Order: sequence, then structure tokens, then C-alpha cells
Amino acid sequence: MSESSMKLLSLATQMGWYKKPSWSFGGGRLPVLLEGVPGCGKTQAIKRVLGPALQKRLDQVSKDPELAKYLAHEYLGKFAVGTLVVPQTSPETIEGIPVPDFTAKELSRYPLDTIKAAAESVYGILFFDEVTSGQEATGASIMTTVQDGIAGSTTLPDTVAIHLACNPPDQAAAGRDLSLPEINRVMKLSWEMPPAAFLDFLNGGKGLAAEVAMLPPDWEDKHLIKASTLISNFLRVHPRLQNTVQSGVHKGDGPWASERSWTNAIRMLAACFSLGELASSSLFYNAAKGMVGGTADSLSEWLKEMDIPDPELLLAEAMRKGGDPMHLIPETVNRPDKRKVMLESVARCAIRDHKDKLKRWEAAWEIVGPFLDTNPDEAQEALNVLNSDVPPGARVPEAASKLWKIRRAAGIIPG
Repeated sequence: MSESSMKLLSLATQMGWYKKPSWSFGGGRLPVLLEGVPGCGKTQAIKRVLGPALQKRLDQVSKDPELAKYLAHEYLGKFAVGTLVVPQTSPETIEGIPVPDFTAKELSRYPLDTIKAAAESVYGILFFDEVTSGQEATGASIMTTVQDGIAGSTTLPDTVAIHLACNPPDQAAAGRDLSLPEINRVMKLSWEMPPAAFLDFLNGGKGLAAEVAMLPPDWEDKHLIKASTLISNFLRVHPRLQNTVQSGVHKGDGPWASERSWTNAIRMLAACFSLGELASSSLFYNAAKGMVGGTADSLSEWLKEMDIPDPELLLAEAMRKGGDPMHLIPETVNRPDKRKVMLESVARCAIRDHKDKLKRWEAAWEIVGPFLDTNPDEAQEALNVLNSDVPPGARVPEAASKLWKIRRAAGIIPG
């Protein structure tokens, strides 16, 4: 549905806006491919709805000193949306063939001019339209641009999002299926115009603009570790799903799971968390479907089972005077695998760069410690994580030190 597609599209557009934590990973941008029948408003959604809404958001952020400090680059006051119609570009190079401009008395390249304008705006969207109507050679030439923002001698900053739109191949003029490398570089979203949103727009309302979501500047800082822990543990249980083409699991010509798409899925899960969504929400399921294809079904079922509490809330409670983090652990966290993921998530949050890293590291033991005597195997991964980065001057609990020595002697923990 376009309601969730517009929300996910807007989140992806903002992913490169803000400074990344030093411990973060993955690229800044997440390219999106909108696929829908002809005339359903894909192009207008990006140019007339998303662009103005995000320019307004950037205007607000840049005027707020507390928010502006998170911006990756200075905002110059213009959010540019540049459009390249793929069938009208050259298959030889995305920069285009030089065409004489007799007024300016110079050679002009329509695609390159659009790309440079997007780069100079610093914040914006480079939009490739009618992708399935372009030649295969053209699709190949834009892959590096879509993934890394590199077009010839021009490199776009991560603050410029890159999105694409197309009709289904059987409904596109000179339509073709996208290749496996092309589809793996994007989050593919199905697009249709909901009647209520269309009627609201016709009557002067916001229409789909009401579904544009704003990404908090600290979304990675607060939510990336939990998202990473959840998905990495899923892959630990299902290693064949890490790369479904390589393992032979992928069937068809749609999205498929790779190391790149899993990295994108983790970042999108963190973005969904920042909106208050659950890991098992339909919003993230639609996003995962567009990145890892059919594997999203298995992932969704697993995430429904892993209803662990927010590790940052547990740490905050442990650091509070008189706090009791155990009271925040719901009864549903009643299986060894759930407790293991919860404790590992807490440990990974505790070792990340933070002004209160020492206090957070010691507070993590208030959560991990009680499991050392009763369920040491469940706390093993958390123990390894905390042991990997002990802050100077930290007080190591006696029980943990004893268990480290025993397990190191047994070869369970590396020396």
C-alpha cells in the first residue's frame, strides 16, 4: 500500500542526512525503487509531495541549534529534486553524450547537468524514472550511481538520496525485467494510490503528504544496535539465508537477500524503531520484503518471537539510583534464545562510544550479572562482548571474573 510505501520512502530519503555514530556501519543512503501501474502517481509523489515536505523539514532542523548540530553538512536552503528519464539517457555512460548548446556556446550533457545540480544542492533527491523502459546497458551504467552516488567524475554526498520508479515490465513501454544486481541495490516497494488519499488531495487536503515520516537525528545512535543484534542473531540461526542467490534459496526475479540488503534491512529496522514501531510491524515487513524478498516471511516470524525490551531502557533503569532493570523484562522473555539476544543487545549498547561509557558498562552487569549463576550459557555472548572492550578503571564483578577464568581455561573464551 502507498501509505506504508510513502512512509518508508521518506525514511530512506533522510538516512544520509545526519552524522553517523563512529560505530555505525553501512552506507548513508538507501535507494528505493517504486513499482506501480502507469499513472498511479509515483513521479508526483517524489517531486510534488516528498520534495517539498522534506525541504520544510530541513528548514526547521537548520534553524534549531540542537538539531542542526546533527546534520552531516551545512544546509544551503534548497532541497533539489533532479529527474533523469532513463530511456532518454545514453547507454554508454550515465553522464550522457555531449550536445552543442548554441546559446551558451558550449557542449551540454543533460544527465550530467542534473547530477551536478543535485551534488551542488548538498541535500536533495536524484530520481531515475521509467527504469524498466531503459536499455539493459543503461541499467548497467547507472548501478554505481545508484549504489555509491558516483557518476563519472561527480560523486554525490550521502545527503542526496537516490530513488527510482518504474512500471511493471509487462506494463512498461519497451519493458524489461531488472537484473539481479540492479534489484539488489534498492528497496523495492509496490506503489498504488489509495482512494482516500487521492480524494483528499482532490479536495485540497494533504493526501499522501500526511504519510511522510520524519526521521529523528539520533535514530542510529538509539536504535541501530538493537536492530543489528536482532537480525544478526536471525542469520546466526539461518546461515543459508545470508545470501539467497549464493545458497540457491532465491527463486524468481524479485528482491533477494545479500550482505548488502541485510545491512540495509538493519538500518531500516532501526529507522522503524525510531518511529515507535515494533520489529514485527507490518511497516518493517513491507520494507524487508523489498530488500530480502521471500526471506522476509521467515524473518518476520522470528522477530515476532523475539519481543525483547529496549536495551537502552534497561541500561537507563540500571543507572538510575535505586533502579531495578529486572522489573522491565516482560514475562514473555521466557526462553533461553530470547534472554540470550536481550543480554547481547544490552552488552553491545554498553560498549559503544558514549560519554558515560564506564557507567553504562558497569550498569550492564546489573542486567547480565544475575544470569551468570543461574543461566551462564545464556549470558555467554554478552560476557564475550563486555570482555572485548573493558573501559579503563571499570570494576569487573567477581562472578564475571571467575567465570571468565574458568571458561578461558576451558577454551570457550579466546585468550
